[in-house]
Amino acid sequence: MTKRIALTVTILAALAAAVPAFAGITVYTNAFKSKSDYHAITKQAGKKKKCQRNWRKKAALGVSVNGGKQTCELKTPVEGDAAQPDLIVQVVAKVTEKTEKAARKGTFVGVMVRSSRKDGYTFRVLPKTRKWELVEDKVVLEKGKDKAVKGIKKKNVLEIRAKKDTILGKVNGKAVVSYKDPAPEDVKGTGTGLSYGIKQKVKKKQAVAFFDNLKVQVPNP
Repeated sequence: MTKRIALTVTILAALAAAVPAFAGITVYTNAFKSKSDYHAITKQAGKKKKCQRNWRKKAALGVSVNGGKQTCELKTPVEGDAAQPDLIVQVVAKVTEKTEKAARKGTFVGVMVRSSRKDGYTFRVLPKTRKWELVEDKVVLEKGKDKAVKGIKKKNVLEIRAKKDTILGKVNGKAVVSYKDPAPEDVKGTGTGLSYGIKQKVKKKQAVAFFDNLKVQVPNP
């Protein structure tokens, strides 16, 4: 059995000076082409029986939620080396046709920065309703609806950027939210990750999705 990778990528602010303006420094990528790539993304939060994952077709990170309302979180090997780290997380996400109809309205997929088991920022989309939300520790900070969000059975490219006190959320290249946190120091997490789940209560229903082409970057200063 392949051992789970125990890897922590330390982000050094000095690297930012080495790239052109407006570019990000890529510190981690994962296309899930090997079993070790799959095991590099580990559980952060969520009930074990409800939050499931698998190596989908040996080419993506498959996830599912069983039994209704639940938020599941996964962490990448990348975390900041200081408080309130500036980070970018991007991933391709898709809620598949295997998601049962009763669960589709509330099924979401998302990306996280400055995250931990206790707090963090999550930018997530609900493909069925084409809605998006920016969440901090289960509290919805901003929300909206945009045609940039593609529906069920279609891929969405999700991105969240944290820079100083501003959190930016993008879907399929379009920035839909820019939130200036009045108290960024209250968020103690330094990690990065992925989020998925079902918002509403639906008994014994399943939501199925997958993540691919994960990228973590450090933004330019």
